[in-house]
Amino acid sequence: MKDQICLDFKKIAENEVTPEYVESLREHAETGHVLAETELGYRYQFGLGFDENSSLAFYWMRKAAEKGYMCAQCQLSNMYELGITCTPDFVESVKWLRLAANQGCPEALYKLGEMYDQGKGVLPSFAVAFKCYLESVKQFARKSGLTDEELKRQQAKALSDVQRSAQQNDPEGLFNLAMTYFYGDHLEQDVSKAIELLRTASELGDPYAQRMLGELLFESEENQKEEGMKWIAKARDTLSAVEGGTSMLLN
Repeated sequence: MKDQICLDFKKIAENEVTPEYVESLREHAETGHVLAETELGYRYQFGLGFDENSSLAFYWMRKAAEKGYMCAQCQLSNMYELGITCTPDFVESVKWLRLAANQGCPEALYKLGEMYDQGKGVLPSFAVAFKCYLESVKQFARKSGLTDEELKRQQAKALSDVQRSAQQNDPEGLFNLAMTYFYGDHLEQDVSKAIELLRTASELGDPYAQRMLGELLFESEENQKEEGMKWIAKARDTLSAVEGGTSMLLN
């Protein structure tokens, strides 16, 4: 489904509805209207205009999700993750997130990144997680009304700022520049350069660089598993030392 109109769930929760609206919504849902199915599912889930009913919420949300409506797919993914009317199923949750993310849903992309970060329903991978986060930022920008040209200008400025920060040996700047090289995003892809920058940032104590460096070394052809595990453990230690250090990196 292209050029989808996403429902504003916040407005749905805030707006009071009349009995006539509720009945009309039900009728539209029963005729297969995907927006009505999604809204009806959401209202049943949270008791908005209807008595709360998790089973009916799941039923209507799944019907809309199966038609390819990405907002419903996101909500259905959340239901599987939380175990609403079913045992929590992270694999099924990721499946629906991926379908929504493939349609460019920024919320789904960000949540998919979290699932990879935490290793919920997928093998943990900070590299994939970061890529999802990066793409979600781009999609959020487009959603806000930025044109591709405006987005390119913003990205060019951001790259310039990152390069300047890295030159000053700022760990965050080094990490961000490393990821830019790793993905070939606005710079020619250079994994060796990425690892070099990640190592510098890791030695300066950046836990995200430590985690990423650890993953890359652990999975490298050179079979540097021992050093990789060392940096992954170091990332855990670094974050544990920070107040409230409950980052996904600790999983």
